[in-house]
Amino acid sequence: MFNCFLAPGIAGTPFSKYWARQFYQGVPSIVLPVLASTVSGLLAARSLRALGSTAGVETAWWFTAGAVLAAGHLAFVPAVGPLINAMIENGRKGNGLSAGQREKRNGQSQRTWFMWHTLRSLSVDALALMCFAKGVVMAVEVA
Repeated sequence: MFNCFLAPGIAGTPFSKYWARQFYQGVPSIVLPVLASTVSGLLAARSLRALGSTAGVETAWWFTAGAVLAAGHLAFVPAVGPLINAMIENGRKGNGLSAGQREKRNGQSQRTWFMWHTLRSLSVDALALMCFAKGVVMAVEVA
């Protein structure tokens, strides 16, 4: 979906406006599920360990791993935050950039952001989901 923003005429000011609105409205929709996943995964793990059974402890490991990986989503903020901020700033009036310069800079930032987004999705988000799924399946067997 984000690659369509790299089309000529879109990566400049329109894209800066998109990120300005999306970023500030989207932060809670990212942070809240990450926190919910992390906390609920740790609580599930704690409850399963309290059972004292070997199966409960093994199952708790999957929920702990999922919680750590879910929290790992936020570890990518230092890599993507400045890119998003740069795209927002490129669209501000009075920054001295021509339309072509905005287009070029936003395109470069978007490509880099997309690389980090893909890496994060595959390395922590997908793995967290798999760990939680494995934990749920094992928890059903424990119960």
